[in-house]
Amino acid sequence: MKKQDKRTSEYKQWKKEQESKGLGDVVEAITKATGIKAIVDAVTEDCGCNDRKKNWNKIRLFKKNLVPRCLTDDEKSEWKLFRENQEWKIEGIKLFDADINYIWSTYQSAFNVSVSKPCTNCSPAPLIYMIEDIDKLYKESIS
Repeated sequence: MKKQDKRTSEYKQWKKEQESKGLGDVVEAITKATGIKAIVDAVTEDCGCNDRKKNWNKIRLFKKNLVPRCLTDDEKSEWKLFRENQEWKIEGIKLFDADINYIWSTYQSAFNVSVSKPCTNCSPAPLIYMIEDIDKLYKESIS
């Protein structure tokens, strides 16, 4: 790309298009960069990735106006127990469907958002973001 004048409307439009629009765009970029998207596309005609991308772009992880509610005492206890009982590995996470459902429902409830259930076949990134956000909320609630 040739160097553009940052004051022009063309540059501003180009810059806006380059910015991530949400979690779905981030996951898509990661799966393209790692070659996962090409493999999935070669194996199946439609795995639902486009629908998930649209729904995941609704996740407001990257927006500053996402205001979570405080975790209840029961939620704090459950999250602490959940995190202590998981076999977290350096190279990745291993979760069962019940774990995914728990993370997903806890995230939606605590952050008052409606998001699609993450698909670990595409990428674990949405789950990792949800876990990190709930961890932050948990740590803030016990301090």
